[in-house]
Amino acid sequence: MEQLELFEDKQNRRFGVYIDHETADRITVANLKSYRDSMIESLKDHRENGSWLHPDDLPQMERSIEAIRIVLKDYGEYD
Repeated sequence: MEQLELFEDKQNRRFGVYIDHETADRITVANLKSYRDSMIESLKDHRENGSWLHPDDLPQMERSIEAIRIVLKDYGEYD
């Protein structure tokens, strides 16, 4: 990690931290993978154990999983 920069905006009562682009990318990849894995697990549980999912959710989840795989390739992630 290159550098973290703290900031405080007293006028608007906010504070936070600026992070470099590489760190932001790693956070994004981790979140996308977590969301994808959660959907895969839900679909697996539905197919193997009959857990309930709304019928509209099934095709949407399948499309979302594929879309996330495509986006992850842009980040150099291949699973």
